[in-house]
This record gives sequence, C-alpha cells and structure tokens, in this order.
Amino acid sequence: MVEVPWNSELEMIVRQNCPDVDDDTPILPSDVLKDLGLDSMGTVTVIVEIEETFGVVFPDDDMSFETFTTMDSLWRTVSRLTDSCPDQQP
Repeated sequence: MVEVPWNSELEMIVRQNCPDVDDDTPILPSDVLKDLGLDSMGTVTVIVEIEETFGVVFPDDDMSFETFTTMDSLWRTVSRLTDSCPDQQP
C-alpha cells in the first residue's frame, strides 16, 4: 500500500470524479488529475464536494489550473484552507 499525505475523504472525492482510475490503482502525489480523467465538470464537482466535506471555501486565487494539476497540489491547497479553519481537520 502506498502511503499518501492526504486523508481518505479527499481521495474518495477525487476517485469519484476521475473515471480513468481503477479502485485498485493508487493515486500518487505526482499524478496529473487530468490524466486520471478529471475534466472541467468533474473539477466543479470536486470543488463543491471539498467545500461541503471540509467546511471551506475556495478563494478566487485558488481557482487555478495549478491547484488542480496534481493530487499533491490539490492536497496542499485543501490542507492550507483547512488549517485556516480551526474547526476542521485535514
């Protein structure tokens, strides 16, 4: 099993919106989300689900290609947003 820095909730959200990822295939920090099948509609769904699950709001500055490029870049953004929200744990 591959150890990853993000929690299972984030991975579940991403997996549900990346049709090219099998349930048995690990998602690595360097995996490009577009290569996993994440398209623009999936990205919108990921944003909404992250905001609802983690109780955060993506600021305009984080609505960028860079945020949604890799699993690592997405996790770093979610982690930063949840760190600024004291009631939430990443």
